[in-house]
Amino acid sequence: MPNDTANASDSGATPGDAASRRRVTWAFLGVAALVALAGFLGLGWWRASARISKVLEPYGSVAIVGEPAWSEQAGSRAHPVTASPALAAALASGSAAKVRNAMGSAGVDALALAAPTKVDASTPGGVAGGARSVVDRLRAGAYTPPLRGAHFDPEIAVYTGESAGEGFEVQGATLGAVARAILGGAEPPRNEAFPESLRRFGNVEVCVVIKHGNDARLWRSARGSSVARALVLATSAARDRWREREKAMGGPLATLLPRLTVEVLLFEDDGTLASADPTFLDAVVTKEHGIAYTRKNGWRYTMPNAIRRDGPEAVRKALDKLLTDDGLSDAALRSGELRLYRFAVRTLSVSAPERLSDLPSLTAPEAAPSVAPADAGAAPVR
Repeated sequence: MPNDTANASDSGATPGDAASRRRVTWAFLGVAALVALAGFLGLGWWRASARISKVLEPYGSVAIVGEPAWSEQAGSRAHPVTASPALAAALASGSAAKVRNAMGSAGVDALALAAPTKVDASTPGGVAGGARSVVDRLRAGAYTPPLRGAHFDPEIAVYTGESAGEGFEVQGATLGAVARAILGGAEPPRNEAFPESLRRFGNVEVCVVIKHGNDARLWRSARGSSVARALVLATSAARDRWREREKAMGGPLATLLPRLTVEVLLFEDDGTLASADPTFLDAVVTKEHGIAYTRKNGWRYTMPNAIRRDGPEAVRKALDKLLTDDGLSDAALRSGELRLYRFAVRTLSVSAPERLSDLPSLTAPEAAPSVAPADAGAAPVR
């Protein structure tokens, strides 16, 4: 008798009984596997829910655009944008101002949608130029005032209806005239002398650029509690730096100023970046954006036109250079001591020269690094 038959007889069981036990065992294992899979999926859903909820919690009432699962994961203060028909219609339009107004009417504090996943070749021309709907521009990560980027990670993008630069353009002539006067040696005006919109409280960053023709000769940026304060700080810093390098710059600034252009720029924070992944950075930091970080009381940045976007990982390379110039390594990003963000540059004023004659005595522009110290910074403007 074959051994397998003899062994079965010795145990007192028939071949049918053994097969039955095997079926029961496999059925049990199958049920256990399904339970484990359900638990795993449930844990994954819970983790996703907790993460989405944590990201959106600071923003109050949030309208979810195109991601229905987030509405369940984000808590009671989030709802699909389809619950606000006027807001959904505004997003389909080409007007970001309409979206901001519809958010106010619907009591919506923020919008949440999928983060950009690839570089949009039409940015900034087609996207920011208004040829596409607002929601398409947001999905592409475009600079879309008066909406402001608040948070970006590889999965989610959050926008609010706040914009630091609203209303400043109408005071452009005032800004340029004040900057030129301070550069020429005049005492800065008292804060009360500025129009109310320029004294409005809010953390802003202003950059003053002194140009000869199209060439930037010297620039400084500063942060302040209003545009007026930041303008005075940045202009005073630029004037003082020119004085320090007066001989190299070709002479006294007050003498040369009638032949120089003065530009006043606003740097607008357009969203915290929760990842430094190179592919993510290339997608979310568009051609309209520079890359920057804050560390303790200082900040460093690279202007949009100083990022060489001629290959992959361009933004990450610019960030790595900032870190190296600051004496930091990649570990600083992982430690959480830096706040990484993108910013856009808005021209508030251009004060044209009084005379257009050439200045042959001017030397090459100051070789300023693409960074800004805490008091008043320098960054390339090319």
